Amino acid sequence: MFCSRRRLHYCVTKCELKGAARLGAGDDDAKDARVPNRIVRWTSGGLEYEADLRQAEKVIQELGLEDCNGVATPAVRHSIEKIRKDTPIHESQMTNIWALAARCNDMSADRPECEFSTKGVCRFMSEPTKVSVETFKRVGRYLTKHPGLVYH
Repeated sequence: MFCSRRRLHYCVTKCELKGAARLGAGDDDAKDARVPNRIVRWTSGGLEYEADLRQAEKVIQELGLEDCNGVATPAVRHSIEKIRKDTPIHESQMTNIWALAARCNDMSADRPECEFSTKGVCRFMSEPTKVSVETFKRVGRYLTKHPGLVYH
């Protein structure tokens, strides 16, 4: 997969590894290292690159979806009629939604399957609506079923 190799290359060449770990096959080399919000592992089959599971856990927790049923896809297409009838959320909820949008946007760099739904919601962040909250809940329900993604 081209995009995963590009992301892995960027991660390994441009980001600082915490603890100055040197990954490799040697006995003295580290087998895994943390890059900001990511984990890189050296395995017998090659490098593995994993998004930090804490981001998905925080999204699930912020939405209060710890005990919900998971779904198979992170997005669902809303009807034009539903979008036309959509109403803005209360101002007291906006700060939480903006924080959630920022977290999902950051997470989608490592989770390409969540990029589309996150991008769609971020378009309406100047005035979040009830449909955008539903979309975030859909992403959260997807993450309960698929919390991690590892590139090989």
